[in-house]
Amino acid sequence: MQIKLAPGKRLTRPKQIIIDYLSVKRQHITAEQLYGFLKGEQTTIGLATIYRNLNELSELGLVRRISYAGQPVFYEYCREPHAHFYCEQCHSIHDIQVPDNSIDNLKYWQGHYIKETKIELRGICEKCLKEYFIMK
Repeated sequence: MQIKLAPGKRLTRPKQIIIDYLSVKRQHITAEQLYGFLKGEQTTIGLATIYRNLNELSELGLVRRISYAGQPVFYEYCREPHAHFYCEQCHSIHDIQVPDNSIDNLKYWQGHYIKETKIELRGICEKCLKEYFIMK
């Protein structure tokens, strides 16, 4: 995947490997999980390098940080606007396509400039609900 960065910013080999992995896998992943997958592919990127590059890519808007209280930080490649559903039972994160993405296009509200919008939903996922009702 070819990425253009702001002037003065370089797309280093570790950044390119991380972007390539996240853009292909299209999943929510922790830095530790990413390290494990990349280590299995015989790359020599260390965990500290992965953390540093994920933070830089997040600041550049190429990677999105997803965090919930008491849980590790997850990362995903930034693509089309969408919301997240967090299951409080199994701690999984699901993408939700928002039918009306007008909130993502909102730039000003009551005199405030909006840089980013997030829609995050919490509850119990379908899989956990089915397991709960089967066990009863």
